[in-house]
Amino acid sequence: MSFRDNLQELAVNSGLPLYSQDGIPEEDKQIIAVVESASLGWTWTIYECAFDKASDHITFFGRVNGFASELGYFTLDELATDSAACFIVNKKEQPLG
Repeated sequence: MSFRDNLQELAVNSGLPLYSQDGIPEEDKQIIAVVESASLGWTWTIYECAFDKASDHITFFGRVNGFASELGYFTLDELATDSAACFIVNKKEQPLG
């Protein structure tokens, strides 16, 4: 299974739609996945997602640690670019597949 397929499956099966964890302190939020890019040195911690079945488009909400550390929205398409060369890790930072 490809990176894109793995992350899409995690998102669709997460049960954590956008805004479902509003008001919960970040340290207490459930994590769908942690994605790292060795080439960019960035990490995305995914807390929530929205899947549009009609367009096969997935939007995530989470923390991005890159040039700065901030909460925000990002898409599966952004994570699945060749330049990002991302892989999924779990909370213990072990590759999932």
